[in-house]
Amino acid sequence: MSLPVKLAVVEQVADILAGLQWIALPEFLATGHLGGLTFDGSGQVVGGQTSIPPPGPWENYVDMWLLRLRRQLHNAGQSPALKGWQEAAGVRAHIDSLINADTVGRLVQGVDATQPMNNMLFRHGYQEADEKLQAAVLSGRFGDLDDGEAPSPDARTTWEAAKAWDGALATRDAVRPSSIQSIRQVHKLMTLEDALCPSQLGSEVRIERRQSPEKLAEAVKAAADRLMTLLDGIVSP
Repeated sequence: MSLPVKLAVVEQVADILAGLQWIALPEFLATGHLGGLTFDGSGQVVGGQTSIPPPGPWENYVDMWLLRLRRQLHNAGQSPALKGWQEAAGVRAHIDSLINADTVGRLVQGVDATQPMNNMLFRHGYQEADEKLQAAVLSGRFGDLDDGEAPSPDARTTWEAAKAWDGALATRDAVRPSSIQSIRQVHKLMTLEDALCPSQLGSEVRIERRQSPEKLAEAVKAAADRLMTLLDGIVSP
């Protein structure tokens, strides 16, 4: 898809997301519900499960994130490559010592759980400029991308699309990542969630695409190193 087409789509999706955010919810859902929405037999909006497991709803934000992290750890246990991190030296013990209510409670302290959290559409960017892209998404401050920071046309397209998405949400006064209180804490949890069971190593189909056992072992080692770095960052923020 060309950049002009992507930018046109961004505007349309921003209209939809902004419209959804402005829908007035019953007070009991707007202030004390963590989960999805559905309709009852009379067509009224009521609380329900989410479309993405674990389904919820949850009583509080800590419970929600604890279940999400534990589900990813369960998925890692089903992976023939990760094997629940049991064979990676020290990794599983480190995980078990940190994935608990106390740690998650500390990480979500100050987070505004009433804001929508699923509009982080640019969590994965491109290698060289990924850190700069994440910083721009979280802060809402996009500048120009130097030629040296865009190693490919696709990288520049990703940057421009992310910049347009952020601007489209701002123009519509919609909630965007940079307007969510303590968004960096939420991003840290999202990153940890992904690292507990990376998609390329959690699916047997994707694992089979690795060309050799050596390359698979390298990928698992890299994933373990990344996970340990994230866990160490939780201990010493």
